[in-house]
Amino acid sequence: MQAPYIDLHTHLFSPDPSVWAVRNFHQQEKHQAEEFQGPISIGLHPWFVEEGSWEADWQWLERESARKEVVAIGEAGLDRLQGPALSLQEEVFLRQIHLAEKCRKPLIIHCVRAWEELERVTRKADASIPMVLHGFQKNVAVLERFSDQGFYFSFGEALLKDGSTAQKALCAAPVDRIFFETDDGAHAIQLIYEKAAALLNRELPEVQMLIHSNYEKLNKWITGTGWPERNY
Repeated sequence: MQAPYIDLHTHLFSPDPSVWAVRNFHQQEKHQAEEFQGPISIGLHPWFVEEGSWEADWQWLERESARKEVVAIGEAGLDRLQGPALSLQEEVFLRQIHLAEKCRKPLIIHCVRAWEELERVTRKADASIPMVLHGFQKNVAVLERFSDQGFYFSFGEALLKDGSTAQKALCAAPVDRIFFETDDGAHAIQLIYEKAAALLNRELPEVQMLIHSNYEKLNKWITGTGWPERNY
């Protein structure tokens, strides 16, 4: 039986039955997250962390994180280009690492131009849960730096740009710690898989099985067993 396509991180609804997509919701999408019945990740996105209101958002996240539909916490992380002061972002990010550890669920990480801070915070947290750098498109040196810490890497539509750092990073990444995603892009996950298969010099079904196997390793951290049933 052919393995499904796993889209580890998307902001868009996919009705395609051949795709297992993890729909992401942030703190400004509380009601949509609560109503969605498929597999989801939820987190306090650094862009929308606000000094006076994030504690209320935190109560929502802590409460909802126990739902069986929630297969990962995030996206959470650090962003130098958008959001509040990095000190506040770090505080909120660290709390989400601890929540993911408490829930025994993987953490989906957003990082923009804050790699040193990310390394410092994650080392401080000393968590055992798997951490996934989503939309990874940094160079091989950065990949190796976080690979040494045991991170997973999720690649998106940057793989479609020939000669990109994302392509070079994919080819250098440990194949047992890679995933693919559509994020908020316009390209189907199948196209990203096909490009990745070509870059890795592997057959498409082999890559599908590889990613499925990688997900199963994350699956042991999720409360319950297997993917939430799609009933929508």
